Amino acid sequence: MLSTTLLTVLLALTSPSQAVDKTVNGPLVASAITAATRLDRAALFSANESVFDFTTHPYHTFSPGGVVNANRATFPPVTGNGMTMAMLYLGPCAMLPAHFHPRASNYVVSVVGTTETYMVEENGAPTVKATLNEGSMTIFPRGSVHMMENPSCTPNTLVSALNAEDTGTTNLATTLFNAFPDELVFPNLGYAIDNATLGRIQHDMPGVGTGAIWGRRECLVRCGIKTNGTSGGAPGY
Repeated sequence: MLSTTLLTVLLALTSPSQAVDKTVNGPLVASAITAATRLDRAALFSANESVFDFTTHPYHTFSPGGVVNANRATFPPVTGNGMTMAMLYLGPCAMLPAHFHPRASNYVVSVVGTTETYMVEENGAPTVKATLNEGSMTIFPRGSVHMMENPSCTPNTLVSALNAEDTGTTNLATTLFNAFPDELVFPNLGYAIDNATLGRIQHDMPGVGTGAIWGRRECLVRCGIKTNGTSGGAPGY
């Protein structure tokens, strides 16, 4: 059986690292992609469509946090420019669990606060830990597994630039526990859990949220943060 500590970690990891972006205007994006010239593409967008406001997006939150992407889905004028810009909002003790982007490298800059990041490029590669103080940057190469946390009792803000308009995000634990047959999950975990434990993990998994979850229990206690049950990956606190 898994220890209580390991089970808590697994429940946290199964929370989503980034929310799924909804396409706001698919036909417009399709037209922009197939436009014969850049001038034709420019004619598709009006002047009032040239600004994306991160602060009015529903994922702009510090409880526990959120990831707001300006990409092809959320901001059609991105189409044809080859980038996604994102704002990362990490409330006190918030984190982004282990995930990777299959179609983009990720450049992350700390704007407010100090954020701890972790990254592994592939099997056999070392874990790269970086401390991002305000004004410092790190890179997560395309396909690398990474996570980040705010270990403080005050909110952090970061800017993320990715070199694709449709980066994709794959959450490791969510994929393992939800996308494959249970009979194949058990050997991946060395048969360390039983059916009841697996069922509990799958049942308690929060749905796709704003993109961040509550982090270390020690931080939550230190900062006096009370969470609502399993929501955000802090079960029972």
